[in-house]
Parts: sequence; C-alpha cells; structure tokens
Amino acid sequence: MRTQQAPKPIVTLPIPRGVSNLITLAHTIVNKITGNPYFPSPNPSMATVLADIVALEGAEAFAQTKAKGAVEARNVKLRALRDRLHYVKANVQATADADPTNAEAIITSASYSVRKPRTGTKQDLVAKLGTASGSVKLMAKSAGARAAYDWQWSLDQKTWAELPQTMQAKTTMTATTIAVVYYFRYRSLTPKGGMSDWSQIVSLIVT
Repeated sequence: MRTQQAPKPIVTLPIPRGVSNLITLAHTIVNKITGNPYFPSPNPSMATVLADIVALEGAEAFAQTKAKGAVEARNVKLRALRDRLHYVKANVQATADADPTNAEAIITSASYSVRKPRTGTKQDLVAKLGTASGSVKLMAKSAGARAAYDWQWSLDQKTWAELPQTMQAKTTMTATTIAVVYYFRYRSLTPKGGMSDWSQIVSLIVT
C-alpha cells in the first residue's frame, strides 16, 4: 500500500506595485539569500540579480527625466528583473522540495511566501494582499453567529502583536513594511465563553 505524502509547500512571489517597491523586494531577496546556508550556490547567482537591480535603478532614474524612449527602456529592465526573480523562485522551490522537513523555513528564509496546496478541507486562515499597497486581508473560518475573533501578527513567530478584535471572520492590516514576511494567526471566542486554540500560522510577503 502506497503511503500518501503530505502536500509540498509552494513558493509564491506576489509582484509589488511600482518600480521602487519591486526594487526594494529584489534587494531584500538578494540580502536574504546571500550567505544563506540553504543556498550555498544559488542559481541564478545573486550577483546576476543585483546587476539587474542596478540596471533597473539606472533606467528608472533616466525615465524620471521624461526623455524620449526612457520609459520604454525602463520597462525592458523592469521585465528583466521580474523574470529573474521568477527564476530565483524556481530555485527556491527546488531547494524546498529537496528538503521537505525544512521546506517552509527554506522558502521564508529567502523572503518568498508559502502557499500550501488546496485539500478537500477549507483552510482555517487565509492571508492575501489588500487592494492598497502594504495592506493585508485576513479571512478565517467562521465559528458561528455572534462569535468574536482575536488576530495576531509576527515577524519571527516568537513575538506576537495584537490586531483589533472583530465580530466578523475577517480583518485588514495596514501600515506594514514592504518586502517583509509577516506571519498571522487567529482564535475564535463563542458567546458562551468557548475559546479555540490559536490557528495554524500562515505567512505572506507584503508588497
């Protein structure tokens, strides 16, 4: 009888809005992977990614002059950096797949986000990017009528900060830092005083 394997965590790369935010994200990824023991020989190399960043920074500065053709040239460099980050994403995924025990740690250590494959059971907590840059929408599994929800966020899964309690199974967090991985969890409180355990932690890189 074949043993069913647990679904593998999937690497995601939400592309941020705006050139400056993409540059910030790319710098963060380079800094996180450089010297990272999980990635002794990253492919593509971080020097290559850094060269793409520098090229986009120069093209963006030139585009601000409104010179003819400057925006088009900037957009070429923009696409090049986006493509490069997706190549890095593929390398992060391959590294995580090769080490299932540490897969999530590997992904988040590179400043990418983790998405777990869907199963037949609805996920208790989902974190998605909000409509405004830097905002996060959190959606939890309903605990029933008149239930309340406590929300927490963290940068290291050790120290947790509170978000305002809600009477709906959803909330929004704003004023986050771009290109940083955030961790979230929640618990529900029923009208009769029942309190659930903290949910499974989910992560999201804010863009």
